[in-house]
Amino acid sequence: MPKTDPQKSVPIVEGIWLPMSTFATSTTPISIVREDGLMLFSNQALCDHFRIGMRPEQLTGANIRDGGPLEFFNERIELLHELARKGKHGVIRDLWRGQQFLTHVLLLPRLPGETLRRFLILNLRVQGEAPPSIKPDRLWFSPDHQDLGLLALLSRRELEVLALLGQGFGAPLIAKALHRSEDTINTHKAALLRKLSCANSTQLAMVAQRAGLTREDAERFKP
Repeated sequence: MPKTDPQKSVPIVEGIWLPMSTFATSTTPISIVREDGLMLFSNQALCDHFRIGMRPEQLTGANIRDGGPLEFFNERIELLHELARKGKHGVIRDLWRGQQFLTHVLLLPRLPGETLRRFLILNLRVQGEAPPSIKPDRLWFSPDHQDLGLLALLSRRELEVLALLGQGFGAPLIAKALHRSEDTINTHKAALLRKLSCANSTQLAMVAQRAGLTREDAERFKP
C-alpha cells in the first residue's frame, strides 16, 4: 500500500502515515472531517456510539450539519475554522443526548493543493466535571449549544440540584448551597425522579455524572 495514498492512509504528523484500517477497526469513535463539516471518513464505533443508524460508508461525503441540531453543528464547524486559522489542535466538551464526550480534534498535516484543512476527531466518553488536564498545545472549548437529551426537560433549579447530587451532596447540603429549605429541595428531587425516570438519588447522581453536570451548566443552559 503506498504510504502517501490519502485514500488508504492518513498523515498524522509530517512524514508519518497510518493506514485507514487502523481507525476503521478501532473501538473508539473516530472520524476525519474537513473544516467546513464535510465527512471524509468515519468508523463503525462512531455510528454505534451515536446511534446514527447508517453505515460508515454512507456518511462519507455528508456534512455533519445533517446529523442533528443545526445550532449544535454550526458551532462545531466554527470551532474547526478557528483551529484551522490558528493551526492548533483542540478539545471540545460535547454533550450528546445528555452524555458527556471530550472530543479531541487533531489538525492533520496539509496535503498538496489542500485549501480546507482536515481534522482527525476522536470522541471519548468521560464522566465527571471537565476539563481534565489538557495538553498545552490544544485549545479548550465548552460550547453553549449542547444536546441535553432528557436534561432539556429540567428547569434551571432542577439542573442545579441534579448537579449537586452528582457531586455527592445530600438534601441538607444542597439546601444550604442554594439557600432553600430541605422541603423545597426534596420537591425538586421528586420532580427529577419523575422526569428522568429514576428510582432514587443514586440513579440521579449517575445521570449527573454521565453528563459532567455543574451548577455553571445550569446557568448556561437555562439562563
